[in-house]
Amino acid sequence: FYIYAVGNLDLQPIVGGISTPMSLIGAFVAGSVAVKFGCKRASLIGAIANFTLEAILIIFRPFGKATIMVFILMSANMLFRRFSAQNVDPMIAEIIDYHKLKTGKFMPGFIGATFSLVDKVISAFGSSIVGILMGLAGYSAAAEPTMALYIATIAMYLGAPLLGDLASIIALKRYHITDEEYTQMYGEKAILEKKKAKNA
Repeated sequence: FYIYAVGNLDLQPIVGGISTPMSLIGAFVAGSVAVKFGCKRASLIGAIANFTLEAILIIFRPFGKATIMVFILMSANMLFRRFSAQNVDPMIAEIIDYHKLKTGKFMPGFIGATFSLVDKVISAFGSSIVGILMGLAGYSAAAEPTMALYIATIAMYLGAPLLGDLASIIALKRYHITDEEYTQMYGEKAILEKKKAKNA
C-alpha cells in the first residue's frame, strides 16, 4: 500500500509506530462508549467512522506529498477500528442470551464456534484474494508501480474494509433487542441502566 498507492515507503514505519498507542487509546475510549451507550452503538460509531475515513482516502487520495493528512486519517482509522473489535465478544454474549430467551436453549459453544468458523474462513480466503488480485494486476518481486497495481492496492487496502464496514452498518441497524427482552435476560437493574444511558 505504501509503495504502490501512497508512494512513500518511509511513512509505513511511522504509521506502524503509532498503531499501538492509537489502539490502546481506542480500546479505552471504545470501552467507555460501550459502557455508557451499549455495545451496539459503540460498534456502529466505529463502523460509520471507519467507513467515512476509508471513503475520504479512496475519493480524495491525499497521497504523495500530503503525508500528514494520510498519517492523521490512518491513525484515526486505527483508533475507531477498536470500537468494532472491542465489542465483538460482549455482543456474542448478548446473542447467546437472546437465543436462550427465544428458544430456551443455552448454546454458547455452538454460537461461539459458528462465529469463529466464519471469521477463520474469511481470513483464509482473504490471503487468497490478495494473491489473485495482485497477480492479475501484474505484481512480481520488485515490480515497478503501475496504474493496475495502484488500483488493486487501494481496492484491497481500503475498498475491502469499506465494504466490510458497510455490511457492519447494515447488520447493526438490524441488531435490535428491545427493553423488555433486556429485562428478561438481565433483570430490572440492567434495563434501568440501559434507559439511563439512552437519556444521558
